[in-house]
Amino acid sequence: MSEIHKDKVKATKEIIEELREGFIEFPSYQTAISLARKSLEIGRLKESAEWSLRARKLDGKQFSSYLIFAEAKFQLGDEETAIKTLEMSLEKNYSQEVKDKLVELKKRVAQK
Repeated sequence: MSEIHKDKVKATKEIIEELREGFIEFPSYQTAISLARKSLEIGRLKESAEWSLRARKLDGKQFSSYLIFAEAKFQLGDEETAIKTLEMSLEKNYSQEVKDKLVELKKRVAQK
């Protein structure tokens, strides 16, 4: 791992800690989804999925939580859950971004 990459991971971990503290004081969708994104960036896949679920509980109409959750689950090897999550999201509220992600994940499965 390069020094630049190590520094980025360290900075991201510090941001995650600050966001967690903020979430404890004031739980919000935006903080939860930021935690999900940052966790995904540094490979904390289970944490990313958990924060995505928290974000979804706070605002189930926002599709970002579905996208991040699906990517985390896919990277964890749970491709079926990832795909079903995106399909469920599309049933509730259509989003071209969700549809594109669903197509992408299905192609990735087919390439294996």
